[in-house]
Amino acid sequence: RALLFAGEYQGTVDSRGRIAIPTAFAEALSGEVVVARGFERCVAVYSAEGWERIAAEIRDLPSTNAETRQLARFIFASANEQQADRQGRLQLPRTTLDYAGIVRDVVVLGTGDAVEVWDREAWASELGALPDRVSDAGQGRAA
Repeated sequence: RALLFAGEYQGTVDSRGRIAIPTAFAEALSGEVVVARGFERCVAVYSAEGWERIAAEIRDLPSTNAETRQLARFIFASANEQQADRQGRLQLPRTTLDYAGIVRDVVVLGTGDAVEVWDREAWASELGALPDRVSDAGQGRAA
């Protein structure tokens, strides 16, 4: 059965770049996970299963296409295997935190097959713009 990450949780990143995994995600992220740059300036956290799925999707794209190579570099260059510590925290690489503009206050949210970590203010801004984008994306689809 495929994992489904859902929900939105407030959190903080400590001075060492660690974040507590929300209880709702803890079991699914208790083993090996992959932390990488996410789209829209966030940090993406994938279960091993989720990572294999997205990696396969990228590998299946034509490598002769420049955009495919750029996508592969964007995702794979930042990928970092992690495992939660005994306190249920993940170490987020400094370069990935810097990319996402994360200093301390974050929102951790489920996006179906992955978890995203956003700077709290950046997420508020993104969330404010989402209703119009989602409405546009859903045009022509049955409710």
